[in-house]
Formats: sequence, structure tokens, C-alpha cells
Amino acid sequence: MPKQSTIPDKFSAGFIDALDARTSIAQEMRQRYAEVVSDLGGEVAIGYVKRGIIERYLWAEYWLRTQERQLAEGKEIDIGKYVQASNNIISLSNKLGLERQAREVSLNDYIGKANQ
Repeated sequence: MPKQSTIPDKFSAGFIDALDARTSIAQEMRQRYAEVVSDLGGEVAIGYVKRGIIERYLWAEYWLRTQERQLAEGKEIDIGKYVQASNNIISLSNKLGLERQAREVSLNDYIGKANQ
């Protein structure tokens, strides 16, 4: 299956992995995913369910930014869908947690960062 160069119009599980890594949108989405995972304490601190919530959160966040861009350009948007998506992203972020979590760091991790 060919890699995608754009975010799908409707959420599809695995959409981030399906993006062509050479595109800026794929790089941006992977960076955002890594940031959220880091805020939650790192890969070892999240499970399958949280990974799915993160992916849905990132898709909804992208969709909302797209709608806001269209509105700023003077285009019409479906305000009902916008409000629904805004409520959805608030719910998803509450499920993930709004506070950053400390992650376990080994002495090797600490030494490696100090040498960089």
C-alpha cells in the first residue's frame, strides 16, 4: 500500500504510520506524537489504549487547526462540527491527563545526555 502524503479526512487508526515519512506533515505528526508520549512519561509508561487516544487526539487537533485556518482565510466552516471536535479534544486530553509525568531515567540515560 502506498504511503499517504496527507492526513485522512476521517480518522483512521494507524494514520500516522501510513504517512510518507518524507513529507513535512508526517514529520510534524511524528514529532507531536513523540512530545505527547514524552509528556506522559515516555513509551514505557503508556499502553495500547493510551496510544490510540494519543493518535485520535492528534488527528482531532490537526482537524481543528485546519478549520481555524479556513476560518481565518474567510472561508465558511461547519460550526457544529467545530464545537463537537473542540469538545472531543478536551475529553481526549482529560483522558490522557493534562499534567506532565516524570519518566524513569537510568544512570546510562543521564550520562548519555550529559555527554551530548
